[in-house]
Amino acid sequence: LWGFPKQLLTGTTSKVRTSGFAAFRAQYPYAQEHPGGTIPLETQLFVTTKLDHNIFEYLKSGGRVLLLEPDPVFSVEKTNFRLSSWDGGGPSGTIFDTKHAALRAMPSDGWCDLQFYPLIQGSKTILIDSIPTKIEPLVRCIDRPTRLANRAYLFEALIGSGKLLVSGFNFPQAIGSGDPAGIFLLDQLVRYTLGPDFDPKASISEAALKVNAGK
Repeated sequence: LWGFPKQLLTGTTSKVRTSGFAAFRAQYPYAQEHPGGTIPLETQLFVTTKLDHNIFEYLKSGGRVLLLEPDPVFSVEKTNFRLSSWDGGGPSGTIFDTKHAALRAMPSDGWCDLQFYPLIQGSKTILIDSIPTKIEPLVRCIDRPTRLANRAYLFEALIGSGKLLVSGFNFPQAIGSGDPAGIFLLDQLVRYTLGPDFDPKASISEAALKVNAGK
């Protein structure tokens, strides 16, 4: 059994702006929908499903971004919860960093058990070997043994002086279905990206992101 507190982050969500994810504002009504254009400097976190020029500029100025739709900026592969041992095409498992500040409150034995089903079913994994720097995933997808590609459900990186957290989890499905695990995990990611522990080690150049975004 897994238990998930219902209380979501309040108060500081007024300093969060969002774009492209209506379900996020349903969970955090104090978050402001961004109409487009320049992102105000007082924004402490921008939650989005798409990176554009204004978000790049916000990152360059030291902003914090939670990206909930990794493509087309990053190369991705769609996946489901069912393992490769069932049909040969799925993943072989997961590695969940239980000690990471973003994840340590999420109930887990170091891998994504059935509490992650709505998050992984219909999700996208990021092919991190396509990124021109070494990335250590927060949640790793173990690829099928016939290929062993380097894949991630969740990772973070520096972009200039800004900080980026990228998720391929299917949060729209999880939140839309009222899944308590998905709602709790998103809240933990919001708390993490707003807090002092958000400290990515790897750095991705703005040029590399723009090249990927243009594909």
